[in-house]
Amino acid sequence: MSQTEWIRLRRIAAVLTRSKATTVNDLIQETCARVLGDTRPWPVNIPFFAFFAGVMKSVAGEEVQKLRRAREAGSGVRAPLSLHDKVGGLAFDPPDLRPNAEQVLLEQEAATETKAAILALFHDDPAAALMVEGKIDGIEGEELRELVGLEITDFQSKNRLIRRRMLKLNPGRPVS
Repeated sequence: MSQTEWIRLRRIAAVLTRSKATTVNDLIQETCARVLGDTRPWPVNIPFFAFFAGVMKSVAGEEVQKLRRAREAGSGVRAPLSLHDKVGGLAFDPPDLRPNAEQVLLEQEAATETKAAILALFHDDPAAALMVEGKIDGIEGEELRELVGLEITDFQSKNRLIRRRMLKLNPGRPVS
């Protein structure tokens, strides 16, 4: 959908939410969920914009009906709350999903232990160990061959040796 169509959809949503049964963002979110969740299949002969706007109108109508039924029943059920405050920001602080210092330290320790275990497979072959260390550090191809100082055939042989030992360590998993 183009930027213009998204702007038009937001305007339509603003009109449809004047009853305060839901918010613009919640209406668009619910419409997207229904359209993408296959609860409202898109007919082939209808343009997507028109289809989306129609689903949005239907969702808004359902929200108005829910609010009206709740008021008539006198159930004391309030209108659905929005996740957004009056100025458009989030009404709560989402949790920080970034790893904390302890998690980073544990990941670094695990990476160091894994690297040491892999390098231990090649304790008897310094050239293979150097190649593995270079691969771990992101060095590949000709640059790695020059670093190790091997001819092409010897380099390819070491690569096969590394691949075979890694496959013994993790059978069934691909090794690059």
